[in-house]
Amino acid sequence: MSQQYSQFTDEQQLVTDQVNLQPMQTAPYGQTGVYIGQPMQTTVIHSPAPRWSWGTLIGSIVLYGLGCVWCGFLGTVYAILSYVDHKTQDFNRSRYKRQCSLGWLIGGYVSYGIAILLFIILVATVFTAVSHDYYGKK
Repeated sequence: MSQQYSQFTDEQQLVTDQVNLQPMQTAPYGQTGVYIGQPMQTTVIHSPAPRWSWGTLIGSIVLYGLGCVWCGFLGTVYAILSYVDHKTQDFNRSRYKRQCSLGWLIGGYVSYGIAILLFIILVATVFTAVSHDYYGKK
């Protein structure tokens, strides 16, 4: 495939298409082989700010009060940090920290429920063993 090159001055250099050797556009600053497109028009769509929910903070404080100290404390810290990010309008970080707070909250309530069930099973087992020993002897 033969290509024809011509010598142009710096003001008149042309960009050529390699397929059909037709001039495409005048290249600025004497560059050759570079296609400069027009910048695209951007449109910014403003959406309303997401609403803040106090549910994770209140739930974490209740969890802390119930005795699940670590999960309640970490959930409270993440909920407060999420609130700070929401007030500074950093909604992505706010959402991430709210999800972390919710994770600690759910994990704390699940572990609290499992602990309560284990306590009930333990009490029932001990009560059954003691009552069997007491009433089982004749």
